[in-house]
Amino acid sequence: EYESDGKTIKEIKWDRGNNIWSLKTAFPQYTGHVVRYWNMTVNNWLTFYIFYRIDKAPKVLVMLQGEKGAKVLVTRIASALFHGVYPCYYFFFFCTAILTNAIDTLRLILPTF
Repeated sequence: EYESDGKTIKEIKWDRGNNIWSLKTAFPQYTGHVVRYWNMTVNNWLTFYIFYRIDKAPKVLVMLQGEKGAKVLVTRIASALFHGVYPCYYFFFFCTAILTNAIDTLRLILPTF
């Protein structure tokens, strides 16, 4: 495929159809990578259209989790809503948000490799 000038070849990106990176999901370096590399197109949508658009997270969540942690929790709850009305989804996404925030806090305190 060529650019509009007819001479320059466009760089073709073959990874656009990739939705899961299995090894990065199975063996993550950080807990956030489990969510990031599983169902990546939906994760990108949630990141750009929910996480980045939260101007003010609920004050109760900010007090408990901090600003970023509250935004992560709201984004994960929105993801659970998209999955349906099954209670296990809410439990899973709530727990992953809490775990991600706890691990991020520990990474600030403990030495990493």
